[in-house]
Amino acid sequence: MKKILLSIILVILLTVSVFAEEHIPYFIYNLNGHDIAMQTDDYSEYLEEYQARQTTQTLCNLPYGNTIVIDTKGVFRSHDAISLCPEYIKIKESEAGSLKKGDSIYFYIDKGTFLKNVVLLTQGNIKASAIGEGNRIKLEIQEESTEASEITLSHIIIMAGGENKSSTEKKEFCLSAKYVSDNFTKEMVLNPRFATMEWNNVMCIEHSFPYFEGQLSFQNGSSNFILNDNTFSSLQPTYKKQNYLMVPIRSLVHGIMLNNIYATQYQYNEAKAREYTTFEWNAENQSSIMKYGFGITTFQSGSNIVTIEYSKDDIRKIILPVAIEMKNNTLYIPLSTSALRIFFPYDVSTYWDITTETIYIEV
Repeated sequence: MKKILLSIILVILLTVSVFAEEHIPYFIYNLNGHDIAMQTDDYSEYLEEYQARQTTQTLCNLPYGNTIVIDTKGVFRSHDAISLCPEYIKIKESEAGSLKKGDSIYFYIDKGTFLKNVVLLTQGNIKASAIGEGNRIKLEIQEESTEASEITLSHIIIMAGGENKSSTEKKEFCLSAKYVSDNFTKEMVLNPRFATMEWNNVMCIEHSFPYFEGQLSFQNGSSNFILNDNTFSSLQPTYKKQNYLMVPIRSLVHGIMLNNIYATQYQYNEAKAREYTTFEWNAENQSSIMKYGFGITTFQSGSNIVTIEYSKDDIRKIILPVAIEMKNNTLYIPLSTSALRIFFPYDVSTYWDITTETIYIEV
């Protein structure tokens, strides 16, 4: 009986071990002398199972006899990435006042770094703050609750800190936590797969134009913009018009160009960014023509229509919610979903912070 039980345990352990070492199901075929990796029919099932294991729940006993539950949901990317955006970290109190004023929870990542900005939302009347500090996020309780409350951290961005293109190994980012209170410390592993990149070095991904990865932000009234915690000077200050943030077109373009995926990581160079685009100003009709990687774009002052000419037979128009405007000798565009479609062929996440009047663009 003992031998049978031992055999069953060994089979289970081997099965888990094998699955843990699995990679994206793919096959390789040769195209014009190049090996290309393509996902097989098993990919959807593989991804679903893997993502399910990236959702975790951890119980933490506190010194006051209360408990909290920390839920996490990670992110999976099937290619090399400069940044990764896990979905959330949630902290739930078992009862009111489980977390005391002055208590801190530090969330650590074993690879890469967190961006400073983290969105914190609460349910209940607990008050807290959160900020990214290198390889950790510091969550601090400012006022304890009088009703069981919940804290959610979202818009978390991990800068991966290195390319993985030379390796076929899965790159996993482990999230751990340290709870700190008066004369009490507790450490725990929360999610061993909080962020995952799996790169096959035979896979070829090409981009027709450079773009940033991570987070780009513009604040109302500011003459600067921030890309991945790096501050750059803008041409003129931003302003609000009809509930949209108006930003200098050149500053938006340069912000998008600053972090080129083909360039060495963290080498932010404004001069280099400007090399990718040229602007020609037409004083007669108050318009600016931008020659940008994949086409010629025309911005006209007083118009809410942007024209993009990919070729003589392919001319498209994008309608903006507010007209482009000339102010202080600078051409401004409303920073909106439609405006971002000028530069990105896919949906880009945006978040408006009402308190600081800052818009965050995340890719």
